[in-house]
Amino acid sequence: TITDHAGTIVARSLDAAQWVGKSVTDPTILAAVSSRRSAETIEATGVDGVTRLYALAPVPGTISNNLYVTVGIP
Repeated sequence: TITDHAGTIVARSLDAAQWVGKSVTDPTILAAVSSRRSAETIEATGVDGVTRLYALAPVPGTISNNLYVTVGIP
């Protein structure tokens, strides 16, 4: 999943049509994205309600690194 700095999903590999444009609601994920830190790993609940271990990292080369890639493992 790729989100912007506000937690809005801009791309997703699975069921993209269902999720693009929606906002991430888990406060742990939002805090990680809004902190604009380097890569980190967190446990959180995704937009689909499944708790996962997530790895998050800013996408290099984007304006002010304001896009983030997130990969989750249930």
